[in-house]
Amino acid sequence: MTGPSRTGIGRAASKIDNHNTDIDNRRVSSPEPQVPKIALVVMLVIVVAFALVALYANVQRLRRDKIESVTITPAASPSATASP
Repeated sequence: MTGPSRTGIGRAASKIDNHNTDIDNRRVSSPEPQVPKIALVVMLVIVVAFALVALYANVQRLRRDKIESVTITPAASPSATASP
């Protein structure tokens, strides 16, 4: 009998299966990818900017009574005489 024997093919298939299992185990056991440091800094800057805008809006809302005043003046009554 010439050619590959069944045991040789079985061993090769077994090695391939073991290789795939090793790759799958590496994927599972690897730690989660870390977030880049610049992304954290950008998110922190955005959160701080939102906090400052919210603080400014609340201060302006509290100061509104001092800043704004409404004066109501009655409209001038139309004159009784008609102009020619």
